[in-house]
Amino acid sequence: MKQDEPLSESELNELEEVLNSDVVPSSRMNISTLHGFLTAIVVGPSVVLPSEWLPVVWGEGKGPKFQSLQEAQRVLDLIMRLNNDIAGKLASTPEEFTPVVYRNEESPESGEDMDLADWCGGFLEGMRMRTGEWEPLMATEEGATTMAPIMALTSDEAFQEVFEHRGPGAERDPRESKRFLAALIPLCVKDFYDYWRPTRGKIT
Repeated sequence: MKQDEPLSESELNELEEVLNSDVVPSSRMNISTLHGFLTAIVVGPSVVLPSEWLPVVWGEGKGPKFQSLQEAQRVLDLIMRLNNDIAGKLASTPEEFTPVVYRNEESPESGEDMDLADWCGGFLEGMRMRTGEWEPLMATEEGATTMAPIMALTSDEAFQEVFEHRGPGAERDPRESKRFLAALIPLCVKDFYDYWRPTRGKIT
């Protein structure tokens, strides 16, 4: 299997099942959080090696308890292919990039097609791998504006905070506003990717 081959739907489900199992600590990431986390690492200001970010994926504790070397290699291959797919799309076909987010089946009455909170939370976690390097951009109006859709969708509280001083636009139906913000996320990701392109080859 080529390391740059995108994961199929069945492989995404396979990885999600592992992340939700007793094999990994309870503080591990789910598939949406993982995709957001890896996206932030890919688009960020400098290289973050897998040896640094993999322990964050597994969460607190002693790490995963795989039953065999083959199982461990399979899961690592899936994670690395997910990472490589993100990097490949943003480098060559950014219009094909979309967050990996599952539809909101737990609260269908909410009217939300999908819940991006985990993905956005994962993106923030990825930014924390290089907080000091992200901070100068986040202190600018350009950076804050690009980050706003991601920040707003991390939680209902964050959504209210972002929009409470937005004037007439804040009166829009919240569901409509969230769908609008969700549609902006691929554009925000591409903007970050392009902004940090000149420095990304550096390992810090």
